[in-house]
Formats: sequence, structure tokens, C-alpha cells
Amino acid sequence: MAIRFGTSGWRAHFADEFTFQNVRRLAHCIAGHVKESTDFGFAAKDYRQAAGAAAAGVAPTVVVGYDPRFLGDQFAAEAAMVFAADGVRVLLSKSDVPTPAVAWAILENKAVGGVMVTASHNPARYNGIKWSPFWAGPATLPVTEDIERRLGVLAPALPRAMVFDKAVRDGWIAETDFRPGYFKQLRGLLDPKALKNSKLKIGVDAMNGSARNYLRPFLESLGLKAVGLREGRDVQFGGQSPEPAPEKQAELAALMKKEKLDLGLACDGDADRFGVLDAGGVWISANEVLALTYHHLVKNRGMSGSVARSLMTRSEE
Repeated sequence: MAIRFGTSGWRAHFADEFTFQNVRRLAHCIAGHVKESTDFGFAAKDYRQAAGAAAAGVAPTVVVGYDPRFLGDQFAAEAAMVFAADGVRVLLSKSDVPTPAVAWAILENKAVGGVMVTASHNPARYNGIKWSPFWAGPATLPVTEDIERRLGVLAPALPRAMVFDKAVRDGWIAETDFRPGYFKQLRGLLDPKALKNSKLKIGVDAMNGSARNYLRPFLESLGLKAVGLREGRDVQFGGQSPEPAPEKQAELAALMKKEKLDLGLACDGDADRFGVLDAGGVWISANEVLALTYHHLVKNRGMSGSVARSLMTRSEE
């Protein structure tokens, strides 16, 4: 079956469509897109303006991350080895990582884009790949159409992949910890002193996803008390989909009551969706959280102006 991108990348069942062979094919076509697209690749005017001196190199750079799903690290390594064979340098995460951290790594390193191996909030039988171009947001339809076109004319033979150790030794793959740069960026957006003085006690439900090595450690680095829940690696996600929906937050609400916590935070499999509980363990919807955020930015930060909202979809959906 043909690889097709949906609203947030390509997703498929393990061992059915999501295989090492298909990951290799898709990585090769993304590499071709990066190297040859004059609109969205390494030669694109907008990318070169955004990247500045970083775009003067002879080879493009991409970021590769993955969530804690079954074989996620190996699928990510497979993609990285294909990129290396195709002449694309790779910053490969040392551990499972949130999608927003991959997005920041793209911007911080002025990469031409990034691959995230994840099926987001879907059940454990799925995996997938998200491609984020150099602006670090979702790929637009012209981007995914170009990648799909390349897949459609790809020869039957599997694309080449460089041996991992050789790719590392020759500088094509650099295993990277994205936490320091991401944590620094987050601190720059917040008021660490005010947060520390607040003495907030926070419950954190990682739902066995990528937030497990990021959210609680970051909160603790601010001097806050954070109590973790479901932070181990469980490729089955406890038998349920890792989606922070209200009906799945009973454990977090119980933890908050037991520990007398002020706030509950939950994230999905790749930590780009959130769930929030108030001090009474009551669910606060995403739209309400956004409204509270806007109120805070206007009243407490003195900001003004318009708010932009993205809406990613496909015509057949």
C-alpha cells in the first residue's frame, strides 16, 4: 500500500505497513526533497534567509527524534543511516524526545527540517513519521505532495543506508541531547523566579510517553515540587492509547488528592498534546487553557495584538 501523509504525518500498523523497508524508502524520499526542492528544501530562498550562515555548508542538516514506542530508536537510526548515505547530516536524539523539543532543535540548529518517529496519541500497534520543514511546524500540503510523488516513482530496490558506526565516525550522524537547549528556551519564555516563589506542587502524568524525561525534570529545575506518574517505558502504554483525555486522568486526579497537589499536567505519546487538571482534580479543556493563557499574556505580560491559529487538514478529510 502507498505511503500517504495525513494531517500530522504518516501512521500505520507495525509489521503491516510500518516496516524498516518503508521507513528506509520514506527517509530516502525526504532526503531527495531536502536536497532538490527549491521551494522547501536546502536551496529554498526562505530557508536560506532563516538559516543565514548555516545554509552556506555543502550538506543539509536534519533532526531525527522518536517516542518510546516499540523499536522507535531503531526506526530512527534506520532513517538516520539513509540520510547519511544520501549526503544529509543528522542530529539524532540520544533518547526518546517530545515532538516540541524536536521542533525547537530544528530552529536552534537551523536545520532544514526534522523527522519524528511517532504515532502521537494512537494505540501501541501504530507507529508513524512526522516531517517538519525548516519552520518547525507541520508540513504543508505542497511539501507532503512532493514527498509522496517521489515515493510514487521510487525504484523497487531498497535505498542505501550507511553503517551506523561509520556514519557517526565520519560525522554524518551526531547523537545529541536536546534537553539543554530546549530547557533553556522554555526558561526564556517563562518567569522562573515567579514560578519558584509560587511553591506550586504539580502532578505529572507522562502516560509512558516522551514527556517522561522532560516535563518533571524541567519543573524540578525551576525549584518546583513535581510528582511523576507513568514515567517508565511501556511500549503498550498500559494497554490504552496515550491520549490525555479527561476519561484517562483518574490516576492523576487520585495522585493529586493523595499528595494534596495544586495542579495536574498530562501529555500524550510524543508530548505535543496536553491535559490539565485544577487543584480539585477537575479537567480544564484545551480551549479554556488557551483562553487563560491569552488572559495571562495580556494582563500580566502586557502583550497586545492578534493571535494566529493554524489549521492543518487535507481536502479529502
